[in-house]
Amino acid sequence: MARDVISMIIADHRDIRAIFDRLRREPAARPALLVELAAKLVAHDRGEEEIVYPEITRVDPRETEHARHSVDEHQRAEQRLLHLLDIAPTATDFEPQLDDLADMITRHFAAEEEGILPALAAALPRHRLEELGHAFARLTAEEIRIGLSAGNR
Repeated sequence: MARDVISMIIADHRDIRAIFDRLRREPAARPALLVELAAKLVAHDRGEEEIVYPEITRVDPRETEHARHSVDEHQRAEQRLLHLLDIAPTATDFEPQLDDLADMITRHFAAEEEGILPALAAALPRHRLEELGHAFARLTAEEIRIGLSAGNR
């Protein structure tokens, strides 16, 4: 398993897309899948915001605006996710809201995979990408742990 930050982010993107696919195919599992989506997406976003975006803006200041835009997209996506969590999975507006969120996130992932991630790969040596991968993994695991702890209170 690759431990560099770029591979980890792309793997997260693939996992999150798969959760969206399951949300569409498995209506009975939606409550649990929404919890899984929320945990994974929020942890992923925090990892990018605290590990990846500061690093890319440090090594390639031309990516600063892209990083700021990505943080804004994270906030909008998380607000939509909160709204989706408040809708009954059987409600008539659930699927359109789910599709809107999935489309928004898919576009965001594509932009990262075509912009920030290649810039990061070009700017940093392999060992630094691996260091960032370890930091990203630690932070996202901690975010998920915190989310799980909050859910069990």
